[in-house]
Amino acid sequence: MPTFSVRSVIQWSPRTDQRKKHVYEERITLWNARSLREAIALAEREAKEYAGDDATCLGLLQGYWMFDGCRLRKGGIEVFSLIRESDLPPKAYLKRFFDIGCEREGEDNAEPDAAPNRRPPFPSSDTGFSGAASLTVLLTIRSQLL
Repeated sequence: MPTFSVRSVIQWSPRTDQRKKHVYEERITLWNARSLREAIALAEREAKEYAGDDATCLGLLQGYWMFDGCRLRKGGIEVFSLIRESDLPPKAYLKRFFDIGCEREGEDNAEPDAAPNRRPPFPSSDTGFSGAASLTVLLTIRSQLL
């Protein structure tokens, strides 16, 4: 079964020791799933459980199909976490750090069983990248918050 990593962003309830108005956490978890949509659904469910009553999932979920998959003992293994304080409200925070307009993202129809020439093409840009092999494709599903 294919392996996906999924990034989620959570806003934590205020802490007594924080210096800025908000505390956000970016997490990346790993999933074995039949499709990107399934991996994102699993990650969204897990992020809501992880947040519990002390945090809010902000609805930005970005998935990456790991071409060299691996069999995971369990889904949802956290492989990255970054906690950042910010005075930006949630929508502005996501726009500033995750949706600045220069992302090279594909659509969520690039499933693992798609032939290489059937995957969504990379958009043209002036970033200086040449060739799809040098790029990471982030597939994004945005909630209605954005």
